[in-house]
Amino acid sequence: MQSGRFQRSTRFAVTLLLSSSVAFAGLAGAEDEPRWGEEILEILREADRISEERYQELKALEAQQAADPQRGWTLDYSNGLKFKKNDGTVKFNIGGRIQADFSSIHV
Repeated sequence: MQSGRFQRSTRFAVTLLLSSSVAFAGLAGAEDEPRWGEEILEILREADRISEERYQELKALEAQQAADPQRGWTLDYSNGLKFKKNDGTVKFNIGGRIQADFSSIHV
């Protein structure tokens, strides 16, 4: 029979592994998706809410911001799994130890 502490530790490890893989998958795929700014500008232009001149200005500004090297994330694995936003606003580290203890009785 497994102890309650082992079950909690196992549950925690699985949750941590799944959440970090989901987070990393979201970070890795973010560059391939269309930027939300482009979509909003298209919607505003199609609804005649902004002029063509203003649309071109905003699209150029959005493209300039998207090309910023400070945009994006860096993933590092040295002494734990580390995620860092390139502009320095967000950092988090996943690290620690997992210990498992098993026992069985053969009669």
